[in-house]
Amino acid sequence: MVRLYRLPGTPKWICGLANLHGNLVPVLDLASFFNLPSEASEKPMLLVLGHGEAAVALIISGAPERLRFDDSDRIPAPLVGERLQPYVPGAFMRGNDLWLELEHERLLGAFAALLTSPANNIEETWK
Repeated sequence: MVRLYRLPGTPKWICGLANLHGNLVPVLDLASFFNLPSEASEKPMLLVLGHGEAAVALIISGAPERLRFDDSDRIPAPLVGERLQPYVPGAFMRGNDLWLELEHERLLGAFAALLTSPANNIEETWK
């Protein structure tokens, strides 16, 4: 995990900025934002989405693993909570493990709109 530089006055789920190869990248903790439990047993790492000025890093537990699913693994989107539901169009079931399909570009666009909107209270909007 690289060093994170906290931004004063931001919600706790905005962890700060990371200097990744000379680029300042915002770091978000989606588990904290969505009030989900985080797996403290795994080493925290960053998963970078996007490139250049559009890059955002998400805190994840452990190294990411690339998974491939068949259509037979697809299930309807489960109820996942009011904040997350609009960004989960479906899910996959493999054994006893549930994997959510996340429209991350849409979610990050919503974050960007909130953060750049003047006089917007982020925490109140996403309650």
